Amino acid sequence: MSSSLEETKQFIGSLQDDIQIHIIEDYIKPQIEQDELKALVDEFDKLLMSEDCQRLKWEVLTEVVGKIIKSGDAAIDAVSKSRSEIGFKETYHEHFVRKVNTFKHPSFDNQPLSSMCATIVMRKWH
Repeated sequence: MSSSLEETKQFIGSLQDDIQIHIIEDYIKPQIEQDELKALVDEFDKLLMSEDCQRLKWEVLTEVVGKIIKSGDAAIDAVSKSRSEIGFKETYHEHFVRKVNTFKHPSFDNQPLSSMCATIVMRKWH
């Protein structure tokens, strides 16, 4: 850990409790959340641009898309802004709000995440 980080931690620790809570809630937590969102977007982008996705292997996206969905609206919005050309938010709404799978093959029945990932890959690479 760098000395400046250590000094900052000591300084914050020396402040009154209510000020510490204010700093953590208003500055530290939002930054951590932004860093986590950026990491999810970066992971999604890396996988979307991977050779596997270019070869239409949509399965590589299921884990990260699942994480994005679990993370909520902020993550969905962040990916939507990053990759507006694939219609991430619209695809999410189609599969998880309207409950309509784009792909009608029996292997996608009751598998909205799989259908969503396949849709994303087809929109990007087909």
